[in-house]
Amino acid sequence: FSKLTKDNIMEGVALLDSMPDSQLKRQMESLLFNTWGKLDGAAAMQYVNSLEETNDGGGRGRGGRGGGRDGGSSLLRNSTAVMSGWAEVDPQTAVAYAAENGDTSERGGRNPLMLSAMQGWANTNIEGAINYAMTEIESSSDQGGRGRGGGIENFLISRYVNEDPQAAGQWALSQSDPETRNDAIGTIARSMAGNNPQDAALWAQAITDPEAQAEALRGTASGWARQDPQAALQWAMDI
Repeated sequence: FSKLTKDNIMEGVALLDSMPDSQLKRQMESLLFNTWGKLDGAAAMQYVNSLEETNDGGGRGRGGRGGGRDGGSSLLRNSTAVMSGWAEVDPQTAVAYAAENGDTSERGGRNPLMLSAMQGWANTNIEGAINYAMTEIESSSDQGGRGRGGGIENFLISRYVNEDPQAAGQWALSQSDPETRNDAIGTIARSMAGNNPQDAALWAQAITDPEAQAEALRGTASGWARQDPQAALQWAMDI
């Protein structure tokens, strides 16, 4: 798909339509729609949605994308593939589309289009994606808590820790808003402790700001306790 452009993208669609349904076809389909999202996200989403409308209207669908046994799951799969690619090149427009058009009636109030857009944004600018999630996204879930970010920020922060824990820690400590900083520090400490509790403990104890350190210590204890409650308790008693 490296040679696909806005002008020949439908040739790729036609090629997929000619293939029998298989796992390989579904994988190629996701790749094609991700690529189309990077080329022209709005047009790609319009096409994906048109397949659903064709199927709802009694049409035959296309190769399983608009109908058949896989209709509902393929719509979600292709939509999220588009959103991820779109957000890699134009995150602000992609997340605005997701906010306006995403369905939060299922999946605990989560917006799958927004989640995919944020993942795509994180592929190119993870700090920008986290900052947006923490300050701009509000969850429609009624499951309790403040709902800021809809939980997406925690997912992205954990991803950042897995990719580069040192950079993630520095980013959290650099946040100017105390509430944002402390939320980020607690999430990072929990995630770090889940992977390497000793490193998380050293990081938390090295923080000089008392309030920030308290958040890091609590996060470390919480994340460590999930892996080894007795070790976590002993560590907490020793500090």
